[in-house]
Amino acid sequence: MKVVKTLKHPITSHHHMLDATLHVYQEALSFLITVIQEQFIALESLSTQAVVTAVERLTHRAQSESVLRRIRSTLL
Repeated sequence: MKVVKTLKHPITSHHHMLDATLHVYQEALSFLITVIQEQFIALESLSTQAVVTAVERLTHRAQSESVLRRIRSTLL
């Protein structure tokens, strides 16, 4: 995955304070992308709203997986 970042006004000082937040965001986004990729065949024929609902259900079902445990351990 290519990481793209755009900022109208770049943060030039104290940006390191956001590193932990950025890491958690990237982990969560990576998890969602993995769920969607693994279920793409099942999702491709659904409407946009149905895809959103299906991904929400898949995400809730997968909450006990190790990805979320790593995110929680990062926060502690």
